[in-house]
Amino acid sequence: MKLFVVLCFVAVACAAPPYEGAQVLRYENDNIGIGSYRYVVEQSDGTQQEAVGELKNGEAVVVKGSYSWNAPDGLRYVVTYEADELGYRSTIDKQGVANTKYTSVA
Repeated sequence: MKLFVVLCFVAVACAAPPYEGAQVLRYENDNIGIGSYRYVVEQSDGTQQEAVGELKNGEAVVVKGSYSWNAPDGLRYVVTYEADELGYRSTIDKQGVANTKYTSVA
């Protein structure tokens, strides 16, 4: 289960597109390595990420969080997720109005 949670975080980190020049505006990390944790990251390009992990019954880690970014199509995408003994569940919310000048290359 712990490996699954770690792999979820790696997938989130790899999925975020690299933006050169983005500065970290806010970084909070409350993790002493035992039990629960919480972190928040906010960048100047609008990218945000936050998560809270808690021990459930002293055995399993339950993780709840979200990450969001501003896409080239003009929309802001917000992914909210939860990972626990039932697996990984997420929802994606698109906010804003799409830029009609944006075209994808097939």
